[in-house]
This record gives sequence, structure tokens and C-alpha cells, in this order.
Amino acid sequence: MTRSRLTVVLAALPLLATLLAACATAGGPSRYQQDLEAYEAECRARDGILQPRSGAYTGQARADNVCVIRGGSYRPN
Repeated sequence: MTRSRLTVVLAALPLLATLLAACATAGGPSRYQQDLEAYEAECRARDGILQPRSGAYTGQARADNVCVIRGGSYRPN
């Protein structure tokens, strides 16, 4: 390996280490995912199916999805 390539590789190591550390600390479900799973469980308990709402994404599970009750009725939650 030439000296210039070695310099580039050594210069890139701290950046690579930082990126890997960021990925390692981002584990676990997000708050949105937790809220979505809870809402989906509530919806299923009512014999419903969770469906995404049309429109802009708000970042709030209950605003971004609707519980559609099967069996003839449609009740957004």
C-alpha cells in the first residue's frame, strides 16, 4: 500500500467508527413504533384492522392511521 493510500485509510477510520457507534446506539423500537403497536393491539381487540390514513405524515401513530372495524361499520378512532 502506498503512503497516500495509507493516509486516506487512516483518516477515514474515525469517521467509520463514529458511524458504527451511531448505529449501535439507535437500537430498540422508536416511540412512534411503540405507539403504533399499542394502537394496533387496541384495534385488533375491537375486531378491526389498522390502515394508514391518506394525507400528510404527522409522526403520531393515531393521527397517521385509522382503525377500520370489520362487519359493516367504519369508525375512525
